[in-house]
Amino acid sequence: MELTREEAIRNYREHWASLAVTGSEDKTEYLKRHGYSDIKANCFLCEFTCANCDKCPVEWPKTHESVLPVPCMNSYYGEWLYAATPGKRKRLAALIRDLPEKKAPEPEPKIKAGDRVIAISGSRKGMKGKVVEVLRDCVAILYSEKLLNRSHRFDEKFPDKAGYGWIEPFSWIDLLPQEPIFNNRTEVITFYITPDMEPVLVKTIYSDRTTICILEYDGKKFKGIAKCNPEDGYRERLGKIIAQDRASIELANYRIAHASS
Repeated sequence: MELTREEAIRNYREHWASLAVTGSEDKTEYLKRHGYSDIKANCFLCEFTCANCDKCPVEWPKTHESVLPVPCMNSYYGEWLYAATPGKRKRLAALIRDLPEKKAPEPEPKIKAGDRVIAISGSRKGMKGKVVEVLRDCVAILYSEKLLNRSHRFDEKFPDKAGYGWIEPFSWIDLLPQEPIFNNRTEVITFYITPDMEPVLVKTIYSDRTTICILEYDGKKFKGIAKCNPEDGYRERLGKIIAQDRASIELANYRIAHASS
């Protein structure tokens, strides 16, 4: 039976509200009376989470020790199971009915192939905080900027040859979008020295899917722009290379003209 979070919690509270009135020790009686069958553990919350206790949407306070490492068994439900009188079962059922709801989990980030994200957890040791690039239904760790100079083709048989540290399926990792880090920022660096030993100041501006490179030389500025096609996956490093190459052409033309004059 497929239930939404809201449906599961509502049905769960109605179930225990009935038990708080009747004091019955039979959880199935309510379910049969309302036409519910094959509910996991006779519990709407277990049905909703496929019996995964870590995903239970309500808070179970620990009230005693149980041989089972299950939150509800170490809480009021475990006491309800062994309650000897209807009165005690009614009191415990009311407490179970009114248990506070956990904060709903954040929605999954919308991530597509070509996005860069930050790993917030994963199966690999020391992976948290690493930069990750999304490739189809997989992610790849980018250990250094050098890896971004290589081919971005994804080889399904030999993934390590794709130019990344390693590749894992999505199910092994949690991801966070990294747009604030990689976009709308400026890098300034002295990049190279010309043959006449004059330094060239390189300024790279990242703005959404556009990369602008400005070379400052001889008191003048030379600009190159690279715009990512909306249908393509954005590559920050590739945009930087294209924009810098275009600015370098403008600089080279200036130097040629200046040398010929």
